[in-house]
Amino acid sequence: MGRSDLGAEAGVPATTSGLRNWHLFLIVSLATLAVTIGTNRIVMTEEVYGRMIPAVDGSLAQVSQVLAEARRWERLAYVLTPVLLLARVGFSALLVQLALLVLGAPKPLASVFRGALWAQAASWLGSAAQLLWMSSLPASALTLATLEVPPGTIASLLPLPADGASPLGILLRQITLFDLAWITLFATAIEDGSAVRARTAFAAVGASWFAVTAVRWGALVYLTGFA
Repeated sequence: MGRSDLGAEAGVPATTSGLRNWHLFLIVSLATLAVTIGTNRIVMTEEVYGRMIPAVDGSLAQVSQVLAEARRWERLAYVLTPVLLLARVGFSALLVQLALLVLGAPKPLASVFRGALWAQAASWLGSAAQLLWMSSLPASALTLATLEVPPGTIASLLPLPADGASPLGILLRQITLFDLAWITLFATAIEDGSAVRARTAFAAVGASWFAVTAVRWGALVYLTGFA
C-alpha cells in the first residue's frame, strides 16, 4: 500500500489499490460484523450466559427470559454495526483533523477519514485476537473476571492487586498493545512528508487517542464509585 493510496481523498480516481473510502468502509464493516457474530455465537453461548446471569429466584424461566432479551439486543447490534462504526471512525477523524489544525498542518477530512479506516484494522485485529483467545478457553473458564482482562491489555502484562478494582487497574484494562498499532497505522496513513510530517501526524493521533482514553477512563472511574 503506497502513500498515494493512503492519502487518497473521496472523489479522486481509484489509486493503485483500487480502493475508495466507501470500499474500505464496507470491508471494515463486514469484518467487524463477522467478529461480532463469532463472539456471540461461538463464545457467548447459552451455557456461558447462564453462569453469568444471576437468577434472583433461581428460576430457569427467568434466565431464559434474560437470554432471549440478550439475543434480541445482539440482532439489533448487527443492524447497527455500520452506523456505530461510522460514528467511531468519523469521531476519530474529526478529533485528529482538529489536532492537525491546532498543530498548523490542516488536512482534508476525507484523507483523515481514510486514515481512520486504515487504523481500524488494528482495532479489528484486537477484537479478532480476543475472539480466538476466548474460543480457546473451556466454557467453565469464561467468567466476568476473566473477560475483563483479555490478552493484549496492559493489565494482562503487569501484576495487579487481587481485586484489580482500582482507578489504575481500570486504566490498565483499557489500554492495549493494539492501541499502539492503531496510532501507528493512523499516523502513517495521514503523513505525507511535506504538509504533514511524521512527527506531526503522530502528535495529532497520539493526542486524540490520549483524550478519548482519558475521558473513557474518567467515566468508568466515576461509574464504579471511585470519583
